[in-house]
Amino acid sequence: MSTVSELKTSVIINVYKRYQYLPFALESVFTQSVKPNEVIVIADDPDKVPYRDKVYVIESKDEKYGTKIIEGFRASTGDLIFFLEDDDLFHKDKVKIVKEIFQSKKDVVAVHNLQEYIDTEGNVVMDHNRFS
Repeated sequence: MSTVSELKTSVIINVYKRYQYLPFALESVFTQSVKPNEVIVIADDPDKVPYRDKVYVIESKDEKYGTKIIEGFRASTGDLIFFLEDDDLFHKDKVKIVKEIFQSKKDVVAVHNLQEYIDTEGNVVMDHNRFS
């Protein structure tokens, strides 16, 4: 494993039949204040994945989420691995913040974050019951 300051970061994105959201998810990764070292997309239809020159695509017809994540994990070369769903977005400083946590706390093995719900215009939705 690398020293903390040079930790490699990988983002694994799972996409299954929701390709209309994928460009937004990918943009939230590409515009990180600290760029990940690699982006892996697990897709049931690789031809629909945009930015093919910036991502490593793995085709998976398996509908099981766990199987897809394992495939992405095996292909990853990162020391820190981030998971993102096709219809979710990363905060612009996610990679930076998580790397800082691992740099300052040597006994951390996982980080879970809070989430905000947004509407189609990007506004924060306060009524989370709409999504239950």
